[in-house]
Amino acid sequence: SVCSSFAELFVARFCAGSGGALFMSSAQLFLTDISTPANRARTMAPVYAGFGVGTALGPAIGGMLGSAYGLHAPFVFVGGAMMSAALLNYFTVKETRKPD
Repeated sequence: SVCSSFAELFVARFCAGSGGALFMSSAQLFLTDISTPANRARTMAPVYAGFGVGTALGPAIGGMLGSAYGLHAPFVFVGGAMMSAALLNYFTVKETRKPD
């Protein structure tokens, strides 16, 4: 098993939740910076739609991966996807803050 106690599971879930909250806040700030009030809804809508679709389909896809490759597979898949996204963003996304 990945966690040997409830405390380990709690800490792991706390870290995952904190990361998700930081990501969501950062995404909102970034999208606000690159959009104007006139196109803000059009800019943010695909991201929020993606969160909804991910929430709906994530458990099913994770279940299929877990059934086919073992219970570690969904976590490895998500971890690899997030690391890839982080690296892609680090090297491609430009600073959006305007100089003072």
